[in-house]
Amino acid sequence: LYNSKEDFDAALAGCYQSIMGPATDNVWFGDIAGDNVYVTRYQPSGTMRDIDQLVVDAQDGSLSSYWSPNYTTIERVNMLIDRLEGSAVDDNDKRLFEAEAKFLRAYSYFNLVRIFGGVPLYDKLADIGTIYSTPRSTADEVLNLVISDLNEAKNIDSYRSSEDMASAGGKASTVAAKTLLGKVYLWKKDFTNAETTLADVVATSGKLLEDLSVLYDPDSPFNNEIIFSINYDRVNGFGSPFVGTTVPYQHPAGSVYPNINEKYGSGYLMVEQFIAGKFDPQDLRA
Repeated sequence: LYNSKEDFDAALAGCYQSIMGPATDNVWFGDIAGDNVYVTRYQPSGTMRDIDQLVVDAQDGSLSSYWSPNYTTIERVNMLIDRLEGSAVDDNDKRLFEAEAKFLRAYSYFNLVRIFGGVPLYDKLADIGTIYSTPRSTADEVLNLVISDLNEAKNIDSYRSSEDMASAGGKASTVAAKTLLGKVYLWKKDFTNAETTLADVVATSGKLLEDLSVLYDPDSPFNNEIIFSINYDRVNGFGSPFVGTTVPYQHPAGSVYPNINEKYGSGYLMVEQFIAGKFDPQDLRA
């Protein structure tokens, strides 16, 4: 293991796999807690309801189910980088693997610091004794590592061949790293660096699509407007639960997905009216 380029491809796939849970949970901890959406009567109890009412405590499984996979990604990234250093992989491939991995580590630590504040910080592979004896770092120390990782990850596309670029959908990219970095600066209220970073993204990332329907075309999942997207297999049981939970309960057949010929939607989460009301009736984004 951890010898050939194919070995590291597989290891990196494992780093991407473990961000799937937190990517969904960001909606619960972000939009529900932030009052962009409310939890309806169709979800009378459980994690969503607790977050909506801000009564989550240390016994709530939603906290551990968010904490653990983020640290799983961090540990996998640190393992990959540690094994990469002594491998016989080509130097350019090493730089690409490390840049992608550091994007995922930055993403995971940014998730953690926004929910928990300062957390234990591991910037290299640690043994079990070190893991348990490491105290919490400050939020600023965590964010400093996030920014450092993203500044390295900004170079991802420069390490890719034209063939690599053609198959890079669903992977971290230079645009994704710069965009996440801009978001980190916004979180720090460093508006000068945020403006500079995000203006560069707007200038270099391509034109907007002509038709909104193309944005969510399952046959063309990677396009100019997609910043970073998890590349799910198109089989039953895979995909984001966000869609089903935000479609009104038992919506008419064909109104959400043309190929679903039955009523659809759980209606667990509904957008608050003060947000929904901002859309013009003719605006397809509504």
